[in-house]
Amino acid sequence: TILDFGAGKGATSTKYLLSKGFDVVAYDLWVGNGDVLLDKFALNRQYDIVFASNVLNVQSSLLMLFETLNQIKLVMENNGEFICNYPQSPLKETDIEEILLSMFGFVERVGGTKSAPVWKAIKTQQNT
Repeated sequence: TILDFGAGKGATSTKYLLSKGFDVVAYDLWVGNGDVLLDKFALNRQYDIVFASNVLNVQSSLLMLFETLNQIKLVMENNGEFICNYPQSPLKETDIEEILLSMFGFVERVGGTKSAPVWKAIKTQQNT
């Protein structure tokens, strides 16, 4: 099961994954925008994979970043994967790799570009 955390208006990534046969749910804070794909109860379930595209880099503060990561961590199964990008625009002065490691126990860069890296973090038993 996959959660598209911060799916945004239109839930484009969710629609794509659904068209490929994946079991995916879309969640965004702005559930009331009329998009029928957005599930306001999505955070009440557990997922094998959570991904967040253009979400972490737009948090308004370090505290908000940690709150968002805690929400994500709570909905992940043990040994679940969190995939995220961290574009430099808008640029945040944050060592996201160090933060992800402290939250999840395992992190590695798996792609993206220098200005928009993609990370994979795994929720380990020690970090539940």
